[in-house]
Amino acid sequence: MLQYEQLTNVMDCHYYENDQECVEASSFFTECAELRALQTQKDELSQVPNHFTSRENDLAYWCAQLADLPCLSLPCDYPRPTIMSACVAAQPVFLSAELTHGLRGLAERGETTLFVALLSVFQLFLGRHANQDDVAVAGLIANPNHPSPNPLVFRADLRGPDLNFIKLLDKCHHTTEQAFRHQGLPFEHLARALKPKQDLSRHPLAQAMLVLEETTLDWNPGLSMTHNVMGACDLSLTLIDSPEGLHGSLEFRVDLFNKQTISSIWSRFLALVSHIVDHPESSLA
Repeated sequence: MLQYEQLTNVMDCHYYENDQECVEASSFFTECAELRALQTQKDELSQVPNHFTSRENDLAYWCAQLADLPCLSLPCDYPRPTIMSACVAAQPVFLSAELTHGLRGLAERGETTLFVALLSVFQLFLGRHANQDDVAVAGLIANPNHPSPNPLVFRADLRGPDLNFIKLLDKCHHTTEQAFRHQGLPFEHLARALKPKQDLSRHPLAQAMLVLEETTLDWNPGLSMTHNVMGACDLSLTLIDSPEGLHGSLEFRVDLFNKQTISSIWSRFLALVSHIVDHPESSLA
C-alpha cells in the first residue's frame, strides 16, 4: 500500500471522462482518508511510551532526591498533637523594597531568580531555627493563569565549613533547576510513591512552604491557595512581588505556635535577610 505522503504527492486535478474514472478517483480519495486516519492514530500512540518514560524518569529522580528525608522539627509552643489539625492563622508580613532589591541583586549575581534567593534564605533560616543541616521546603511560583500549581519539594544541604550565601544560592539554583525539569509528576502521586513513615501529626513530605506570587494584578488567593495545594504545613510563607517590596502572610498552625512566636520568627527572618544582603560572602557555619 502506498504511504499517505506518496498518494498525496501524485494527486493531480483533472477531469474524469466516464463513471469508471469517477469510481476509481473516489476509491483513491477514500484510501487517502483512511491512511490519514491511520497516520494520526500512529502519531498519537507513539506519544504514549514517551509519556510513561518521562513519568518514570521523574519518579526515579524524586525517589533519589528525597530518600531518607528528615522531618523539619521546629521548636513549638505546644505539644504536637497526634493528628494534624487544619486550623491555621496568619500574620501579615512585609519585606522592604530595599531588602527586596538586595535579594534581587544577589539573584542576578548568581544568574538565578528572586524565588531561588528567597528559598535559599528561608531554608537557611529554618535550618538554623530547627538546628538541622538537611532541610526540605515545598515551594511554588504562583500565577493567575495557572490556578492549580503543582508544588515541588526542594531539599537543601546546609553543611560545609566554607559555606556562604553565594555558594548556598548556587546549590539551591542547581536543585531548583533539576526539580523543575522533573515537575511532571503530580504532588499527590509523589507522596504515595515515596511511602513516607506514617505520621498523622505532620505533612508527609514538607513541613514548611514558600509561595511567590508573581503578579501585579489584584489577585491574592492568600491562605486558601497554600492550604488547598498542600494541606496545613507547620509554616507557610506567601509573598507577593510588588514595586513597594514583598508583602504577604506567614501562615502557621495554631495547635503548634502562638502569635508572639510567629512575630519573633519573622523579625529574626528579616534580620537574616539584612545580614545576607550586607554580607553575602561571610561564612554561614
